[in-house]
Amino acid sequence: MRADIPDYQAFFEPILKMLQQENGFVNIDEISEFVSEGLRLSNYQLNISLPSGRQTVFENQLQWALSYLEQANLINNNGAQAYCMTETALHKLESNQAIEIQVEPASQVYCTTIPSTDITTSTNNKPIGASLNVKDEFEQLFDQLKSDVLAKIYAKDPAFFENLIIDLLLAMGYGDRRRDLANHLGRTGDGGIDGAINQDQLGLDVVYIQAKRYKQGSSVPVSAVQDFAGAIEAHKASKGVFVTTSSFTKSARTFIGQISKRIVLIDGDRLSELLIRNNIGVKIRETFEVKRIDEDYFT
Repeated sequence: MRADIPDYQAFFEPILKMLQQENGFVNIDEISEFVSEGLRLSNYQLNISLPSGRQTVFENQLQWALSYLEQANLINNNGAQAYCMTETALHKLESNQAIEIQVEPASQVYCTTIPSTDITTSTNNKPIGASLNVKDEFEQLFDQLKSDVLAKIYAKDPAFFENLIIDLLLAMGYGDRRRDLANHLGRTGDGGIDGAINQDQLGLDVVYIQAKRYKQGSSVPVSAVQDFAGAIEAHKASKGVFVTTSSFTKSARTFIGQISKRIVLIDGDRLSELLIRNNIGVKIRETFEVKRIDEDYFT
C-alpha cells in the first residue's frame, strides 16, 4: 500500500480547478475532499500523521499549498477557513495564461497552467558552502529565516498569532490538548493576562500568558510588564510568560530582574528562534552531516 503523499506543489492545480468551478467561498473541508479524490489518495494515506501527532501529512501539505496560493494573490481567505479564487487568477485561467507562484524566501518559482498538469520548478539557491564555511553559512541562513518568520507573522491577522502561540506551547510540552489552550488564549485580557495553562497534567502549577503582536519597530513598555506582573500577583501565582513580536524596553527587562515572580520575556527574535527549533511554520529543506575521523577505530 502506498504511503507516500505528493508534495504541496501537486495540490495547486486541483485547488484552483475546484475554485474555478465554484461561485463564492468554498469551505476547506470541501477543498480537502476534492483534492484527495483528485490525487487518488487512500484512507491510509490521508490518516498518516506528522511526527508531532498534531496534524496529518495531507492536512499539512494542503495548508502549505493554500498559503502559497494566497501569497500569490490567486485565492482569498474569508478568515473562517473558506477560500475563493481572485479576479486575477480567473483572468489568467480564462486567457490560458501561466500562473506563477512565488515561494519566499527560498527563491523557488512554481508555474502551472490550467488545464495543463505540468508543474515546473526552478531554483536560484546557491549551494551551501559555496563561499563560506558550513557553520557561517548555517548561521546566516538561520538569521535570515528568523527574519522571514517574523515577516510572515506580521502579514497575518491577530487570530493567526494566537493560534501560532498555541502551536508553540503544545510543541514545547505545555498543556495537554489544543482545545484547552484555544479556550484560554485569545480572550480579552484579564488585568494584563491573556490566558493560563497548566504546566503539569494535574494542574498543580499554572503559567499565565500574555501574547501581544506589537508594531514593527516598537517596544513593550515597562508599564505593560508591570500590569502583567500585578495580574499574576492578583491570581496568587508565581510564573508567567510575556510573548511579543517586537522587543522589550531596557526598563521592562530591569523591572523583571527586580521582582520575585518568575516571569519570562520572549521578544520577536527569541520567538522566531523557538518557532524554528520546534518546527512551527518551517520545515527542513536540506540536512547535512559533518563527520570526523574516529580515532578509537584506528587505534
